[in-house]
Amino acid sequence: MFRRDIHRLRGLALVLILVIHAVRLFDHSVRYPIFLPMSMLGGNATVLFLFISGYLFRHLSDRFRPRAYLVRKLRYVMAPYLLWSLPAVALALAGLAEAPRMVFADYPAPVQALLLLVTGQHLLPFWFLPTLFLFYLCGPLFIRLDRDGRVYWLLPLLVVLSVVVPRDMAFPPQSFVHLFSVYLAGMYCSRYRVRVLDFVGRYGWLIASLVLGLVAWEYAILDVWRHNPLNFLHKLLLCPLLLWVLDRVPVWGGRLLDYLAGISFGLFFVHYYWIRGFQLVLGRDGLPLPDVPLAALYVTALLLVSVATVEAVRRLSGRYSRMVVGC
Repeated sequence: MFRRDIHRLRGLALVLILVIHAVRLFDHSVRYPIFLPMSMLGGNATVLFLFISGYLFRHLSDRFRPRAYLVRKLRYVMAPYLLWSLPAVALALAGLAEAPRMVFADYPAPVQALLLLVTGQHLLPFWFLPTLFLFYLCGPLFIRLDRDGRVYWLLPLLVVLSVVVPRDMAFPPQSFVHLFSVYLAGMYCSRYRVRVLDFVGRYGWLIASLVLGLVAWEYAILDVWRHNPLNFLHKLLLCPLLLWVLDRVPVWGGRLLDYLAGISFGLFFVHYYWIRGFQLVLGRDGLPLPDVPLAALYVTALLLVSVATVEAVRRLSGRYSRMVVGC
């Protein structure tokens, strides 16, 4: 059964990812007041994506066939990842792109390319794909855990583990451990959907208060660029809260979220190439960012050119578009 609420949550998660990455376009020599709110809003948006992945995995688990599942993910997620990685890997090997966090210079070029691909270090957002693939590989394990059910009692401890073990964008296994609780939380919300939505309906005010408290604490004490446990926790708490809102409340812009969700993987693959291109044109100074309307304009422009790129690629690739751009 198609779940429009979880579908629209994916569209919203994509917008938040564009917000956090768009911050890199701006003039960092000036500490504009909007930097911190944008970073807090978009930071850890991948938590929403992992929650959605876990939810949909459990929601569709009756159809799970290990081989068919893995082949589908290889064709429609990892194949586009490899294709869209080629320009970034080539630029990295030629020394024309940002140096990867891990130093591979002592290895031959083919080994460097392989290491970049398995770590996702060739383009900033691509760290997420090797980590996501680890979740795909563990599909049979998650099926067993869900059928047994006892693992859900460990969710509070696993959330603590996520706080203690930060994500490492250069080391997918550590990011897998960090995000394990998020994926499992998505599965839990799918398994106990009615119970979860009823709880949020009764105590949503408390969850919202906790989210606002974490946001206020984060705003008061933490730096704009720091990926921190407060941001992780408030994004995790937002997931069931947003599910309830998207399920029960008519959402302005719902059709737009539906559309963005449908092409979310394509937007994920292409948007940062536009950011890098804009950075090359703008140079070190970047764009001025004096107020909220101008920031919204920049993010909207980034979204529009990314959408146009995805649609152009989809038209050119025809029936192979899912293998080329993931949608």
